[in-house]
Amino acid sequence: MIPTRWAMDGLDATTWRGLGFAAAALPIALLTGCALAFGAFAVLRFHWEVDG
Repeated sequence: MIPTRWAMDGLDATTWRGLGFAAAALPIALLTGCALAFGAFAVLRFHWEVDG
């Protein structure tokens, strides 16, 4: 699945189905994990170029 689906699952659980935070906890954890993984990848791939 893709991160957009996890966001929609969490939003749907709390708004339309009226479930509590526990129903959105897993999608929140998955989205946080993706953000950390992609952020770490970006930091590792980014290189400063100093002019002159």
